Amino acid sequence: MERFGRGLLAAAGIALSVALCGGVMAAETIKVGVLLPLTGAQAKFGEIEKKSFEMAAEEINAKGGVNGRKIELLFEDDTGKPDVGRSGVEKLISREKVPVITGGYSSSVTAAAAPVAQQFKVPFVICT
Repeated sequence: MERFGRGLLAAAGIALSVALCGGVMAAETIKVGVLLPLTGAQAKFGEIEKKSFEMAAEEINAKGGVNGRKIELLFEDDTGKPDVGRSGVEKLISREKVPVITGGYSSSVTAAAAPVAQQFKVPFVICT
């Protein structure tokens, strides 16, 4: 869980920095998009990672969050498929307005999704 905790803390810190530097008042929570395979052939691995992210967020939030702001995880299921992962990142950015994304279990999904995050200038923190 330690690597997920560090990765999540880094992602939350980036999200807070983006919010503050952009002149936007930071919300009550820091939204962090998490892209994982929650269904399909890789689901058992995605569920393990999901639980790790949840445990890390609980621990960080229990200690006061990041600069007093709680972390809110928004999970998106990539089903282990690159095109679904790409669409998931688009949804997290355009609909959910997350300032940072983490996760990225599968290399092929991450390779397809990362250019979308880059296009929208949203950091994609990979925790591997």
